[in-house]
Amino acid sequence: MKIGVIGIGGKTATMFAKELMPVGEVFGIGKKEEIEKIEKKRLFVKRNQKEELIDLLLIKENEFPKDIQFDFLFLCIKNPVFGAVKFYYQKIKEKNFLPPALFLSQNGIEAGEDAILALNEVFGDKAKEIPVFRISLFNPVEKRKEGEKFFIIYSLPIRLAISQISGKEKKVKEIFEKAKIEAFFVSQKD
Repeated sequence: MKIGVIGIGGKTATMFAKELMPVGEVFGIGKKEEIEKIEKKRLFVKRNQKEELIDLLLIKENEFPKDIQFDFLFLCIKNPVFGAVKFYYQKIKEKNFLPPALFLSQNGIEAGEDAILALNEVFGDKAKEIPVFRISLFNPVEKRKEGEKFFIIYSLPIRLAISQISGKEKKVKEIFEKAKIEAFFVSQKD
């Protein structure tokens, strides 16, 4: 399983990248300066008082998707998301790859609506098949700089609510179970 986490170096993206590692190959996707922090071994997570260096496969946003067929993309950037979804999924379409399921961690209802509009613009009627999920994270996540090091700080277990908001039905419960993330699933109608 190949998982892309967009926004690496940021709070939520770094947390998801770290916690999803038991599930499959996790790729951190982000801006050049954030990638360099990781390459220079300056980004850490601190969970329940334990510090760990972030060490994962990296892709600069201008190199995305390389030759990787992703199964899932976690979009962990600030609102609005329309431009980012359009950018990344246009690159996937150009490679003739199957579009991966999309997870949105942003606040507000607009994120889901914007993502669906962007997918429609890129794929037309086929966008209806792409699974899109909304995540509501219950854990607070903090980013702190100490000297030359950056720390993403949160507690375990990760708790979140998730709902599929569009696309073909896709079972994702096992992803969160393998990652030991406590996920509460909400039906699409709710």
